[in-house]
Amino acid sequence: NYTFTGCSSLTDVFIPKTVTSIGVKAFEKCTSLPAITIPDGVTAIGNDAFNGCSSLMSISLPATVKTLGDRAFSGCGSLTTVTIPYGVETIGSGAFSLGTSLTEVFIPRSVTAIGTAAFGACNNLTKVTVDIEQPLAITQYVFSNRKNATLYVPRGSKAAYAEAEVWKEFKFIVEIANADVNKDGFINIGDVTALIDIILGKDATEPYLYDHDCADIDGDTLITIADVTALIDIILGR
Repeated sequence: NYTFTGCSSLTDVFIPKTVTSIGVKAFEKCTSLPAITIPDGVTAIGNDAFNGCSSLMSISLPATVKTLGDRAFSGCGSLTTVTIPYGVETIGSGAFSLGTSLTEVFIPRSVTAIGTAAFGACNNLTKVTVDIEQPLAITQYVFSNRKNATLYVPRGSKAAYAEAEVWKEFKFIVEIANADVNKDGFINIGDVTALIDIILGKDATEPYLYDHDCADIDGDTLITIADVTALIDIILGR
């Protein structure tokens, strides 16, 4: 176990690749820690692992992580965006609660359960992207700010979310647009990079990281360099 609970002066951490899990309260209340990179091989982030790390602005999670424990990143008031990687299956209760600066979160389609108050008291959370076609059953406490937030969902899923309990209470529900290859709610250079990765075969294993349907920009049923050109034209307003 790596236990540094309450080390308020800790500013840098190196976690070796031999570590397979981050234990309960491992870095709780390390209030000066600005960033954390979890290495490949770690499969679980324990309960309260980074609870109260108020200076934490950056989290890098590997695809090997399956479980984010209860209150794992609760009280991380400096976090502004969170991208949960494909591979995570469970987001624990209160996992990102009290994230007072959190404005955006991405939830991949590997997630099968979101605990109560996972994003509770995240009152500035205004953009939630859920890459899951069928709405998960969640409690009303998962997203406390949903009435002021926009929910982005896969194409063809808007009607299902508009009828699902709790999900239907988001201020807006928007389907991921054609050409939004990386599914972040915007059409920009990030989508060009994602599209090139698809063409080069870097996103060849299902389930895909990117939206291959959105990648056929010119509608010829093929994903080629012509789609890159078409996407750049869209971005440049041609």
